[in-house]
Amino acid sequence: MKALAALAAGYVRALGVVAKSLWQSLSGRGSLLFSLFFVVLLALLYLLGTEQGRVTLTRAAVYSAQKFVPDLAIQVEEIGSERLGAWYFSRLKIDYGADTLAQARDLALDVDLGGLLRKRVDIDTVNAAELLLDIDVLNQFLENRGPAEKEEAEASAEPLSLPAMRLGSLQLDRLQIIDRRFPGLPVTAITADGRYLWEESPRSWRWIYAS
Repeated sequence: MKALAALAAGYVRALGVVAKSLWQSLSGRGSLLFSLFFVVLLALLYLLGTEQGRVTLTRAAVYSAQKFVPDLAIQVEEIGSERLGAWYFSRLKIDYGADTLAQARDLALDVDLGGLLRKRVDIDTVNAAELLLDIDVLNQFLENRGPAEKEEAEASAEPLSLPAMRLGSLQLDRLQIIDRRFPGLPVTAITADGRYLWEESPRSWRWIYAS
């Protein structure tokens, strides 16, 4: 242990010497650029490398979504993020206009963000004690997104191509779906997992319902 501590101390001292030498070698504009780079680096380390930073970034994303999407209101209470790509919401409510689009309690999800860069959706877990989804409000939201997007989608001749997807575990203790086309849908619990165009299992989905 003493040897490891001495080695770590030596690395820290060496880094300090290098940083001091680099700082002294820079002057004027170079010093300013180095300072700005160092501040940006520290900000990224804080926002992505700490739970408090990731929570701050999530709240900023929620605030931005409400500012850029008309009639959208998002209420969140306690937020947690053990690592990048994993989030926990004690309570999440999304309103569109005067109606509730979705509402969740004890929602936890774990997503591989690196997989999105490789055009694959890799979701390890989605758990919720309670989830409500109003399909009617969702359809209204999609219809009001603007005719320009709809015309662009209709003009595109390319066929719809879904990315490779993996859902490791879906656990919803209480799921309520509201859809006027299917009135009286029962509240249910769901356990599921699945894969689509995944390497070892091209197509595999398993759903378990419990009323």
